[in-house]
Amino acid sequence: MSIFSSNLFWLLCATLAIALHSPGYSTQLIGLFAFTPLFILMDRFHQEYFSWKIMFRLLGYCYLIGIMSSVIGLPWMTHSIHAFGNLPYWISLMITGVGYGIVVVFYFFWIFVLPFFLFKKQGIFELFARLTFAIAIDPIIPRFFQWSPGILTLLNFPYLEQTADIAGAYGLNFYVLGCNFLLLFLYREIQSQYKNKMLLIRCALVYLLFVSSGLMYGMYCSEALTIAENSPSLNVVAVQPNFSLAHLSSNPSLAFSTRKHNIFSLIQDSERALEQREKATQGMDTLLVWPESTYPFPYLKETTGREIVQKFVQKHQIYLLLATIDWEKLPNGKRRYYGVSLLINPRGEIQGRYNKIFLIPFGEYIPGYDWFPDFANWLNRMFPNMSQFEAGKEATVFSIGPRIQFSSPICFDLVFPQILNEMSDNGAQFIINLSNLAWFGKTNASLHLEMFATWYAIQHRIPILYISNNGETMFIDAKGQIVSQVLPLFETGSLSHQISFQKNDSFYNQYRKQIVIFFWLLSVIGAILYFQKTN
Repeated sequence: MSIFSSNLFWLLCATLAIALHSPGYSTQLIGLFAFTPLFILMDRFHQEYFSWKIMFRLLGYCYLIGIMSSVIGLPWMTHSIHAFGNLPYWISLMITGVGYGIVVVFYFFWIFVLPFFLFKKQGIFELFARLTFAIAIDPIIPRFFQWSPGILTLLNFPYLEQTADIAGAYGLNFYVLGCNFLLLFLYREIQSQYKNKMLLIRCALVYLLFVSSGLMYGMYCSEALTIAENSPSLNVVAVQPNFSLAHLSSNPSLAFSTRKHNIFSLIQDSERALEQREKATQGMDTLLVWPESTYPFPYLKETTGREIVQKFVQKHQIYLLLATIDWEKLPNGKRRYYGVSLLINPRGEIQGRYNKIFLIPFGEYIPGYDWFPDFANWLNRMFPNMSQFEAGKEATVFSIGPRIQFSSPICFDLVFPQILNEMSDNGAQFIINLSNLAWFGKTNASLHLEMFATWYAIQHRIPILYISNNGETMFIDAKGQIVSQVLPLFETGSLSHQISFQKNDSFYNQYRKQIVIFFWLLSVIGAILYFQKTN
């Protein structure tokens, strides 16, 4: 028996391909065929009738792929559970695989398994119907962390990725899944000894035409996006303190940084960063940015630290953006906590506040806390690093003068498109993501957030500052290109960059609801063509 006729072979190929097209392995190109082994594995079970047995078998295969690919592709999850969850490494691996594997199998069910049973094996019309269905349903699938094959694969394809400002990042699934379905068509033709050779060639030419169009559009965008001469500018200074979270870790050696959390060290870092500002920015408004978990006190509740900050901004006549925590007392005497970002003006006054919207399960809130308080309290005692925060509701936009507007999502707010969409709709022309990824060690966590920052910069055509306590900190322009030095993981440093504020409103930003409808119409057309062919 040939190895290519083994289900185990295709299962292992699917696992490795899906895992290795995750950021951090420099193998994003694999994503162009990462799902082909899974499609071939599924194709081996394709019948003319629905079977519950086959359904559960395919879901089992998808779950195994989800478990193994999560363990390989998401080491940051495992590290955070191991270092800060007070659990052995092997148990942390199991939690990552089993837990996130559920997310993967749920995702695979909707975009791959369900259309597999909706459209029986009927050649090119069936493949087109499955492709358009997957593209249409992708943006509305609820999942823990937002991702799609298009996002994960096309990172660092500087021209092709520019088409995200038309169809959105998920719309790039056409390029990725289109290639995978084309390869599945090729596999079927090899199996049938090329009965539809000319049709395969025509489909390949159509696909290459779309790729070529995307590349030409990307080249055009790279030249066409320019800064208007009268655009208002802001000098943005980002400080990466690299403070340690070892005191919160059950394995302090895995915290990597040994620098103690200290307001005076933070001020000294900021003084040095302000001294290094370029001369060209003198006389321009300056915004100093401190990432998440670096200001050591609850700003709104503690007086001493707040007074130090007020004197500092008044001395330098700068704006300051920082992240902190806040709370309000409930009638039962308990507290409701919030993660917030605050804009402090040169007079030391609070000029804006944003409450973090997306909270990490078991990190910033315990799922089912209100329904099962006893179980939640037990979890809190077993794992003291768990917190119980309240999610924000408003995509706040901060203003500096009448023409400078920006938003400041916190940490994993960045991975949820609806948050960035709302901020852009509310007028944000610049995004500052305040993060703290010390929890995830020397893994690919920062690259995941950089990937999302890149896509949202292109989708909305707005620059983004991604800044983290322990790195990596960088400025990304409206083309999705890194335009500054990248401060490495677990190093102290600072960056300064001049941001020009203008609205390069993208087609996607103006018509994203209509684009979703268009993809659903395309899916309906695909289904109609399929059923016409079968009848």
